[in-house]
Amino acid sequence: MVDFSDMLFKQWEKGFSTFMDQLVRNQAFLTQMGKLMEGSNLFRMVVDRSIIKALESIQLPTRKDMEDALAAIRRIEVEQQKLATRLDLLQDSLTAMTEAMATLGRVAVDTAEASGCRNQKDMGDAEAAPSKPKKKKKG
Repeated sequence: MVDFSDMLFKQWEKGFSTFMDQLVRNQAFLTQMGKLMEGSNLFRMVVDRSIIKALESIQLPTRKDMEDALAAIRRIEVEQQKLATRLDLLQDSLTAMTEAMATLGRVAVDTAEASGCRNQKDMGDAEAAPSKPKKKKKG
């Protein structure tokens, strides 16, 4: 047994489908819908411009201002990473040079001692070089 509500719904669905099919094929309807959409887009542009002007007038950042600021921050972060990498390389080079200078100082002291120079005046500043360089902490 068919329920009356099911039969009513199927009849409504069939009628609505027929109506919508005729409506979307109607050129006058489509023309009006196109004009309505164009008007809606123009209205949206006017509202957007008005919001931007209002935000600017009370000195609040607009969406574009925020996007520009975010882009600038990202560029700064990239540059900071490049500088950090260069700084690490320079620190490594400085550590290597310090170790080399310490080694040269020890060699000079050893050479001076081996050649018979025993006092500070004869050896100059050779002993002033550190005997053990400090290691760079990586963190």
